Amino acid sequence: MRLMTPLGVPVAFLRWGRPETPEAAGPTVVLIHGLTGRAALWDGVARVLADRGFQVLAPDLRNHGDAPRTPAASPRDCAQDVAALIAEVAPGPVDLVGHSFGAAVAWEVAAAWPDRVRRLVLEDQPPVPPAAGWAEWEAWAAAWPPRFASREEGLAYLRREGRSLPWWEPSLVPLPDGGWGWAFDIPGTLAMARHLYEADPEAAWGCLARVQAPTLVLRGSESTHLLPEVAQAMVRALPRGRLVTVPGADHWIHRRPEPYARLVAAFLTADDPLACDLPLPDPGPAGSEAG
Repeated sequence: MRLMTPLGVPVAFLRWGRPETPEAAGPTVVLIHGLTGRAALWDGVARVLADRGFQVLAPDLRNHGDAPRTPAASPRDCAQDVAALIAEVAPGPVDLVGHSFGAAVAWEVAAAWPDRVRRLVLEDQPPVPPAAGWAEWEAWAAAWPPRFASREEGLAYLRREGRSLPWWEPSLVPLPDGGWGWAFDIPGTLAMARHLYEADPEAAWGCLARVQAPTLVLRGSESTHLLPEVAQAMVRALPRGRLVTVPGADHWIHRRPEPYARLVAAFLTADDPLACDLPLPDPGPAGSEAG
């Protein structure tokens, strides 16, 4: 599905659990992917949430999936797209769930449009990532092949490099010239990552402090992206924050869709989301690097 924002930017999105009549609509949750992701990667999580009565939306962020390729793609730019999607498609305040870069987009939406956000889940993203991570992004962009002769060649590359197929395979797509490539723009994705690493710390932390919605900060116990002390500082900065560390998980906590969706749903439906019991997944293997 696609819609045009008031700023003239097309927003592509997927939808799960759409009711036959508006009166049957349950609460709406918007799932926002990270860099090199796309809306379709949320399918497993979205199906579980839809089975629990949620209406689920997931946009493709700029330079990803069916979204436009554009150099203007900061978290704030993407937040404008998500806010326009909410205003056009979702009745009433929604719940936002964001992973990595998508978490930065989510807290930008919650800070700028507090009346549109009921609850917020931030998956493994610090306000400013560790500086060492930027070199990894530059190395990735320089080495990542932009195309393959066939899908099988692309899958063989992912296996050879030890990449997580559940994360990467949905983004391996046919190209107009008959080859295969990626559902994201490599230079555009690198530019988006730069926004995170070059963010003004005062502005980034100040944005968290303006979030009024009850907020769940999720950290994987094996994550090197969101450090424990930074996660704790985020909760102190948030007016209504709560931290949960998921045992055995890395940066991609939602790679196990069903337990992740159960945890998120419990937070989103609790009478007291900041004090309720939440179902932590059993510890599982962190898995290979995924994005």
